[in-house]
Amino acid sequence: MVEEKKCYYVNEDTGGKTTNFNKGIGWLLENSKGIGGLIATLTIRNMESCASYPGMTALIKLVKNNPHRAWIDGVELELITESRIPYNGKNRPLLAVHPTKKFLDKVYAIKNISQMMVVPWVNDEIKEWKEYSNAREYGATNTKKTNSTVNSIVLNALEDMTQIMNLANGMVHPRNVDIVIETFQILHRNGEKLDKEEVKTYLIKYLKWDPILAEEASDLVHKVKEGKRHKFITGMHWNENIITEWRKRSSTFA
Repeated sequence: MVEEKKCYYVNEDTGGKTTNFNKGIGWLLENSKGIGGLIATLTIRNMESCASYPGMTALIKLVKNNPHRAWIDGVELELITESRIPYNGKNRPLLAVHPTKKFLDKVYAIKNISQMMVVPWVNDEIKEWKEYSNAREYGATNTKKTNSTVNSIVLNALEDMTQIMNLANGMVHPRNVDIVIETFQILHRNGEKLDKEEVKTYLIKYLKWDPILAEEASDLVHKVKEGKRHKFITGMHWNENIITEWRKRSSTFA
């Protein structure tokens, strides 16, 4: 299960690439004092590009050192990339710079990250992450949150689905795949709205799924909506009236 953490982002529309990167580095250095911090870029080459920003030449040490650690302004920083993601963040803050959606899912899933900041290349890349992480815009004076509508019937179904799955087996296990597809089929067959991004967000935000696992499960929404056949290896797992139960419980969700 993924852990909740304080999350922030720099709005790509509020400044240039250099300015926004400087905000992120400033945040990381301030919050890493005495404990160290993590900076995540997709590749080492991406870090090299960041080190070329004005005033950021010291960051090249993160590229040249092996392992990729360096003391910057009295703070020990460690570089992580998509090819080397640690399992445990050791209660350090993390700055993700110009991540893709997939890479952002991976770094969000790192255990024991005290807090997290994202500097996007474009805002669309962090749209999903902002929703499931409850991220706030860094430095914004208006902290009013947008209230998103929750499809409580779908959420009830996903909650029950989670309870009968063994998430430790991942989505490679036939039983988990069968349960997910059967759940989606019931919802779709009974006219409930199924949206891939919405399903993924619910699984992470409310049911604390690992983002990568949630992505794999939500990918099956398309298979169901397109009417593709599925051979159930482990049998069926719901009774015929389960949709009625999910609908009855929906009025109790707030």
